Amino acid sequence: MMTLVRTATGESWNGLMHDCKDETGYFAVLYWIFFILIAYFVFMNVFIAVIYENFNDIKSSEDANEVLSLKRRDIKAFIDTWALFNPSGSHFMKTTLFPAFLMELPPPLGCRDFRIENTKLIKMIFCLNIRDHKGYVYFPEVMWAIFHSIIGNNDVKVHKCD
Repeated sequence: MMTLVRTATGESWNGLMHDCKDETGYFAVLYWIFFILIAYFVFMNVFIAVIYENFNDIKSSEDANEVLSLKRRDIKAFIDTWALFNPSGSHFMKTTLFPAFLMELPPPLGCRDFRIENTKLIKMIFCLNIRDHKGYVYFPEVMWAIFHSIIGNNDVKVHKCD
């Protein structure tokens, strides 16, 4: 049995094959070649199965974390929604339009399709800690604040509002 395990790993199997051939004839050569081919197929399948299982484990863990990650479609949705409120392509939006912007922005970035009381929406906006520039909010600041509040890397004021 140990001899078969040793040869299945590829360790000097041809030496054993030649020794068996000298003792029993050419039938031993046929036996050893078939044994090695079958052993290699088994080991190869086990090796592939282990790699496949690891890829599946990684994929399932990425799927579990997908809830907290942002995708290109989320960024595109943000830009498209910003464009609805700024058809001229301005990087500034009136602060008074910002609650409507959040209500139009699809999840996970915004509140579209959710019924939220106005007071809770105002509190969410306050927690985002977005600066008001004389009645306007600035595109990069809004994007940064919303994206980082989603992935959990925003500054301390946002965490205090939870």
